[in-house]
Amino acid sequence: MNPERDQVDPSISLLGWNIRSGGGVRVSGIFKQLIKWDADILVLSEFRGTSASQSLSRWLRDAGWIYQVSTAQTNDKTNALLIASRWPVSCLEHRTRIDRFRFLPCEVNLFNGRKHLFVGGMHVPNRVSGRKQKFQQGIIRYLKQSRHAFGLLIGDTNSGLQDIDEERPVFGAMEKNWIDQLQKLCWLDAYRRAHGDARIYTWYSPNGNNGFRLDYAYLDPQTLSGLTSVSYLWGKSAESTRREVLSDHAAISLTIKI
Repeated sequence: MNPERDQVDPSISLLGWNIRSGGGVRVSGIFKQLIKWDADILVLSEFRGTSASQSLSRWLRDAGWIYQVSTAQTNDKTNALLIASRWPVSCLEHRTRIDRFRFLPCEVNLFNGRKHLFVGGMHVPNRVSGRKQKFQQGIIRYLKQSRHAFGLLIGDTNSGLQDIDEERPVFGAMEKNWIDQLQKLCWLDAYRRAHGDARIYTWYSPNGNNGFRLDYAYLDPQTLSGLTSVSYLWGKSAESTRREVLSDHAAISLTIKI
């Protein structure tokens, strides 16, 4: 972080990425890619309590992301979340029972306290788990109770709209209802606001190679007004040209003017 830049261009960059199964043998490549992307705040899904994930956390801390909060437990392979920041970050308590591993609401203290940003890291369960709808409604209850005025929800949502976010029919009323409820609460899809109905996919089914947009950032109106860029990025490696060489998900990258 360049203090001189902060005075001239008070903006921050955020990145949400599902790193797949804690990183595993790909963790070194994941770290190198995160260094290249160089976002101020990282929100990583499928972070775990494994040695690979813990190494990634340590490397990130040594590289400048010194403020970290996580829902992972040591030596646990459960999919969890890590938020790593160059700015001080603290967890926010929430009374709604959502999922202690897959929802991580935080506050980031920006520019020496001149601004506080709400960051809600999330990894919505898939339909097969039977926990998806309960999780989604828990997020809605949390937003109604907390009423954050400046911030975003970011992560792997396992959701999307029929036709526009899928190459074959998967999404339905459950996903649309959740997205509609978010919109009624004025939490809006950053990518669609910036790029309209442009089709893009962030995950491909391993069997049929069908694309789906699963990874999102939902911003409140004040934060959305400062959005200067939003895009999807695939991890790359010198060892392979495969799209999924580092993860089966694309990362969502945002820059927001404060």
